[in-house]
Amino acid sequence: MSAPAEPLHHYFELLRRTLLQRVPQVGSSALSATGLRCLRRNTPAAPEAGLLSPCVYLVVQGAARMTMSGEEIFLQPGQFLANCVDMHTVFSLDASEDTPFLALALDMDSSAFAEMFRELDEAKDASSSDEKNPGETGGSGISSTSRAIYVSRATPELLNAFLRLVTLEGDERRIRFISHLIIREICFYLAEDENGACLRAFYASSTQGSQIARAIGYMREHCHERLRIETLARLADMAESTFNRNFRRITTLSPLQYHKNLKLHEARRLMIAENMSAAAACYAVGYESQQQFTREYKRLFGSPPMKDARRSQ
Repeated sequence: MSAPAEPLHHYFELLRRTLLQRVPQVGSSALSATGLRCLRRNTPAAPEAGLLSPCVYLVVQGAARMTMSGEEIFLQPGQFLANCVDMHTVFSLDASEDTPFLALALDMDSSAFAEMFRELDEAKDASSSDEKNPGETGGSGISSTSRAIYVSRATPELLNAFLRLVTLEGDERRIRFISHLIIREICFYLAEDENGACLRAFYASSTQGSQIARAIGYMREHCHERLRIETLARLADMAESTFNRNFRRITTLSPLQYHKNLKLHEARRLMIAENMSAAAACYAVGYESQQQFTREYKRLFGSPPMKDARRSQ
């Protein structure tokens, strides 16, 4: 499935032109391939907070500035961000009518990556070569490679795969039989990337990163509940002190702070997407005090919840 030996800019320019032609609408558009979205803005976006789910975020035109886990990230065309866990993000975009902002976001499929790393390990074990797999960390513990986010530059092979995935749009037969193969190819290129060790730390089986990710998935599914650290540590198969230390190393937040952020993001989603009032959203995510909810919401998003509730009206 390797791409022809074409220069990087060839695939990049084809991808840019294809998106401009096939995705004329502004906003976030779900494309036919599972988990693939195109983001287009024709005007600059002022800093805005949101929850970035696990994905590969490839900038095609314009620029994106993000603050995640206290880290300032600047993405230019041809660069992508890989995000392995749900992260509170403040982002702004550079765009204009003449040069719209264009990006592709492909959801991280944890099961697909787990299968990919399992097969890569089996292939390595079956060979007699002593060459080390670029995606291998050499252990299952939390290390310097166990970062929830990283930035890298797209290769010609990766751009070619994204291009072929986008050009399936509108062809239901090809989407049904081919899109999952191209997504698997993308997973392979990411696993073999120089930062593949970061993905392995979260998606290969029995790593501490994958155990933390499992606990985070549980936190999101139960964001309206009051969770106990001992429950989360048990899900991650760690002692409480080890869980707290590893969780903070990955997310820069304590489990309780992270869970509170998930609650507030869910409340925001309920107000904007489901027309829920601020008071109803407050209680829906498990807050008992509207005053505390308003105070913590404003601290995270920079404005009171009533402002976002009015956006949906």
